[in-house]
Amino acid sequence: LNIPSGSTITNAYLEFTASNTNSILAGNMPITISGQNVDNAPTFTTANGNISGRQPTAQTVTWNAPPWTNNAVQQSPSVTNIVQSIVNRSGWTSGNSMAFIFTGSAGLNYREAYAQDGGTATQAPRLVVEYSAPVACPYEMMPNTAYEVRIPQSNFNTGNALNGFSPTVPNADGTANGDSRDSDGIVLTGSQVVAPFMTGRYGENNYTYDFGFRAGTYSVGNRVWFDTDNDGILDAGEQGIPGVSVSVFLDADGNGQPDSPGSPISTLTTDASGYYRFDGLTANNYVVRINPSNFQSGGVLRGYQNTFNAATPTDDGRDSSGAASNAENGVNPGTANSVLTNGVLSNSFTLSGVLEPQNEPDVPTTGAYAGQGAL
Repeated sequence: LNIPSGSTITNAYLEFTASNTNSILAGNMPITISGQNVDNAPTFTTANGNISGRQPTAQTVTWNAPPWTNNAVQQSPSVTNIVQSIVNRSGWTSGNSMAFIFTGSAGLNYREAYAQDGGTATQAPRLVVEYSAPVACPYEMMPNTAYEVRIPQSNFNTGNALNGFSPTVPNADGTANGDSRDSDGIVLTGSQVVAPFMTGRYGENNYTYDFGFRAGTYSVGNRVWFDTDNDGILDAGEQGIPGVSVSVFLDADGNGQPDSPGSPISTLTTDASGYYRFDGLTANNYVVRINPSNFQSGGVLRGYQNTFNAATPTDDGRDSSGAASNAENGVNPGTANSVLTNGVLSNSFTLSGVLEPQNEPDVPTTGAYAGQGAL
């Protein structure tokens, strides 16, 4: 049978040509059909036990054969499941043979058909199989050529398989055979995770290009400062504000308001240079708030309001919201006095997968918030 390994059997049945009109004990005759459970069935012989000694497939089909008319072609029920089980065997290759075994209850009821060597070629039993062959890969890799395997950014979007996950440290195992155990994925511009590699000569294989991911935790910051010229940009010479109370809140629906205004995830105060950073955040939507207490009597921001909100900063592309790393991110309150009760909120922002920036320029190098935080 010229059926390639890995084929999907869509239909299969057996055909016989009746060699006798007689059907003793007229009526439907129950017959159980099975296949021989081997990769390549041997030819039948006259040796004792040559049929009963063959291991049948677990898959069977019952044929309630009606009375036959001489020389009429008789078709069995579908034996697709039997043929598929044999083609699925690890040792099956195109050109192998199949054998089918018919069993029934003892008695005088029988059906007669021409054998392969007992009639004409058109009267011989026939197995009819319809199948779809496995599709060969249409791509060919050239030797000694640079390629890369990519995990596209879309996998990290909401609802997709890697949402909330981040790549692990790449190439972490430098020991013998370490490349078969460590991750090879690195993050490129555009938030794709890729594993670059160079092919060798024809026939060489390398199965060590792996991608490791972990449940992501994230950090968000960064600075509260006196914007003396009210241009919305942290300019040279402008100073950070220490001691400012800052909170981060869950904003799961992304509407720009804390889901639970009275229950922040975390609250901290800015350091001597005005920096803050919240660590250990999981993938979700959040807002940051400069708390109302800062604007009340005795607060470090008493008498101040948030600066001009630079909608289109000139120095953009370095912040997770798309605004500039040194741009002002506070949402302008409806009225100046509302900061006494509502504080100043950031816009809603999303932390997820490899979408977050790394190696941003404006981070402290000393103090409690030194470094980039979770990467």
